[in-house]
Amino acid sequence: MLRCLQLESHGYQVSVTELVDWEHSMKNELIIAQYKDLPRGRPAQRLSEVLETLGLEELRERFFTLAD
Repeated sequence: MLRCLQLESHGYQVSVTELVDWEHSMKNELIIAQYKDLPRGRPAQRLSEVLETLGLEELRERFFTLAD
């Protein structure tokens, strides 16, 4: 979810596809992103909210650039 929000906050259109059932692998999602220069405000706000809710504010620099 964080990776998808990060891509969306940088203007990408994102879709996520399940590759195998959860019973076979916990890492079973393929993230497909295509740059579309989409509006970035709401995804960026949501990403900040999720990081804060999870107590991961120290990772903010990893998800946002100085231009954000």
